[in-house]
Amino acid sequence: MVSAQIFMTMTNTEMRLKDNRLISGSSQEKKIIGWSLALAGFLVFLDQLTKVMTIHHFGSPENHRPISVIPDFFNL
Repeated sequence: MVSAQIFMTMTNTEMRLKDNRLISGSSQEKKIIGWSLALAGFLVFLDQLTKVMTIHHFGSPENHRPISVIPDFFNL
C-alpha cells in the first residue's frame, strides 16, 4: 500500500515536471536570460575590480616582483 502511494506521488511529480517545460520566447525564458546576463555582468565586474585592487595593493605589473601566496603553487 505504501509503495503504491510512493509510486503515485512519483508519477504525479514526473507529470508536473514534464508539463513545466520552458517555452521559447516566453516571459519565463526572458526572465531567466535576464537574470543570467545580470549575474554574468556582475561577475565580470567583480573580476575586474579584484584585478584593480590587486595591482593597487601589490604595485604595477612593471615591477615584476612575484609574491608567493602558496609556495611553488600560486604566485602574484
